[in-house]
Amino acid sequence: MNQPSASGAERREHFRAPWPINKTLQCELYLQPGDPEIFYLHVVDLSLGGMGINSHRDLPRETEFRLKLPLEGFGIQAEVLDFRCRVAWRKYLLGGTWNHGLQFTTMEQEHRLTIEKILERFSGDGRLKSYRFNRVLPVALREKTEGPWMGERYASNLTLEAVELRLEHPLDEGLVLQVRLALEFGMPSLHLPARVTHCQELPGSRYQVKMQFQDLTPEQDKTLRTYLERCMKAR
Repeated sequence: MNQPSASGAERREHFRAPWPINKTLQCELYLQPGDPEIFYLHVVDLSLGGMGINSHRDLPRETEFRLKLPLEGFGIQAEVLDFRCRVAWRKYLLGGTWNHGLQFTTMEQEHRLTIEKILERFSGDGRLKSYRFNRVLPVALREKTEGPWMGERYASNLTLEAVELRLEHPLDEGLVLQVRLALEFGMPSLHLPARVTHCQELPGSRYQVKMQFQDLTPEQDKTLRTYLERCMKAR
């Protein structure tokens, strides 16, 4: 049974809760009118009302300033998030780092919509869920860990969770295969187990297949994440 889609008001209510992001950025900080300071920060979480950051610089409570955040690697069209905010609270962390809670005070509607788009693209654990994949990525499949690879195809979409490709023959949903991703940028190929979750027939006797990765190791997850971020920066 199809569920009704969330209204704009419901989505905005959902986005008021802080959503984990986990990004380290080089930003422009305007404490006074004039030229900005270079400010390195780690975005911990984000909501429509504000954001949590970590930095080695202590910004006193109630400090108000303008901040410009670069958005490369967020998987959206906008290049910069520009807003004014104040320090609502701060806490000292071990290692000389300060955790700050920033409350947005002034923001143009276009930047508010940008935040909604960012929140739509990140999952509950701070991972980028998806973006429009436009790279030539060879993909090969095989049934057994040590068996021969079937002919290479090209990914039509790729996320941290799954890969999609078009095949001449259908695959049974639930089937688990080995997937080889021939990564660019001098990165090693990834060999990952993946389960067929969707197989749809297309015109011309072809099939759109989606395969969800299974039990990635931390190293495999890191490699795939790095590859996707490099793809977005190379767009």
